[in-house]
Amino acid sequence: MLSSGAKKDLLVLYFAYSLIKVSKDSNEYDGIEAISNKDYKINKRIDRNLDKLENDILKTIDSLIGEVETAKWIKNNLDKRVGKLLMKIQDETINLEFLALWVLYVNFADNRTQKLNDEFSWLTNENLYFRVAEYLSKTNVAKVEDKMFMMAYDAVHMIKT
Repeated sequence: MLSSGAKKDLLVLYFAYSLIKVSKDSNEYDGIEAISNKDYKINKRIDRNLDKLENDILKTIDSLIGEVETAKWIKNNLDKRVGKLLMKIQDETINLEFLALWVLYVNFADNRTQKLNDEFSWLTNENLYFRVAEYLSKTNVAKVEDKMFMMAYDAVHMIKT
């Protein structure tokens, strides 16, 4: 059985997974192209890294959500915790990929003081996030990177409280 902290971490992970999934389905969100078509190589690197991250996240979610109690907790808390967050950011100009990366970074890698469930340990590797962020910074969404980083702190706080 997962601790309450691990369940909240799982909810953050699920939120980030959803952001990545939606970003792949749409190359434009609120008027900002997710990926500039100016450099094919950069676009492919972003896609490959996000695909790998998405697959690894899904494996972790699948391994942890198997318990009926955990699945019920996620279902019951999804709207309450994530719904408020979505309402808050709906009027903002955001980039889903940057927001997902920074949400994961803030929750799992940035000055982490509490012990993580072993299933989340791979998420503490900062290079997972910085590598993709570096590629995204070379596209036209670089202008919202700082905003997404700050928004990630708010997002994690709203999900976990």
